[in-house]
Amino acid sequence: VAEDHISNTKPEWFFVYDIHKYFDPGIPEVRKYVVDIIADVVTRYEIDGIHFDDYFYPYPARNESGRIMRIPDYNTFLDFNLDSLGIEDWRRQNMDLFIDSVHRRIKSIKPEVIFGVAPSGVWRNKSQDPDGSDTRGLAHYDYLYSDVVKWLKEGWIDCVAPQLYWPIGNKYADYELLVNWWSEHLYGKHLYIGHAVYQAGPHVPSPSWRKPDELLNQIKINRENPNVYGSIFYKAKSMIDNPFGFCDSLKLNYYSDYVSTPDFEIPVDTLIVAENQSDKIIEHNDSTTNYNSISLKMISTELGKQLMISWDHDTTGHIHEYKVYRILGTDIEDLNEEDVISKTKLHYVFMKRKRLSIFRKEHTFVIGYTDKFGIEHICDETLTIEI
Repeated sequence: VAEDHISNTKPEWFFVYDIHKYFDPGIPEVRKYVVDIIADVVTRYEIDGIHFDDYFYPYPARNESGRIMRIPDYNTFLDFNLDSLGIEDWRRQNMDLFIDSVHRRIKSIKPEVIFGVAPSGVWRNKSQDPDGSDTRGLAHYDYLYSDVVKWLKEGWIDCVAPQLYWPIGNKYADYELLVNWWSEHLYGKHLYIGHAVYQAGPHVPSPSWRKPDELLNQIKINRENPNVYGSIFYKAKSMIDNPFGFCDSLKLNYYSDYVSTPDFEIPVDTLIVAENQSDKIIEHNDSTTNYNSISLKMISTELGKQLMISWDHDTTGHIHEYKVYRILGTDIEDLNEEDVISKTKLHYVFMKRKRLSIFRKEHTFVIGYTDKFGIEHICDETLTIEI
């Protein structure tokens, strides 16, 4: 580690647990330091989102005698426990303050940037909390001191991606049970499921993970649940190893058709936005805003034997590509890729038109566009003409 690394210049900000060195989340200056780094990334780079893995307080480790080691943060607890909480509740409060701060800083800079977390798969077991899942796994709330359900409820994160690294029917933590549990505790946020590709293979210890169709059956369970927006596969090396031809199945079957990224309707508190725009007067308004929703008015222009369809040119910088849909008649309820006549970064297209009006038929044109997140939007404006 470099001499000017923060762990050397501010050693009092860290503690050592097992063999690793950790920032101490109980120190307010530490939380601010990390939030400032995230804010710098959001400010200086064109990113789509900020994503945290499952590490907050460290996973429990055991000493040589087999006992769980204590986290060495008691002195910090004595110095900064302003609300006289028990040490476990105090740790959770530290993580609440940190996540809330990250959320507020991100949204004050770029409200469209998504903030999500990938916790371990069990929030709490039912034996610990009547609202917990009917499982017997390591609880993120109790061992990593992170109340992810509270973060969803408070609106501090936009999406959650629990790591459901158990097979279907596992007696301690059943995959399908946990998918259903998380889908019922979202408070309107997006749910993506983390899959343990690294566990699968013909020679792994667990018989369940030696089943060639285990991961594929998990995807089927996801798709039967309307609250699950997609899957995340861990890890990249395991995907390259392609156990049981899993990646081939994704490419040829489960992900053979292009589907737009799920749209995020992000609740925006304009007071948070105003924190970074003090020169503007913004009235307080709690609302749901789609930052990439753009209305484009279309017109048609005859150019000799050709017809030009044009629309308002976007100046917001949100649009990545336009799609022009053409439908015979006026029924636009079931738009699909077969109706797309052009994909373009321009704000106009040319087409041929029947020379004699008697041979022309009524068509409706619709403009769609994909934003920088890869999300497709369909504009409300339509244009119906005879071509």
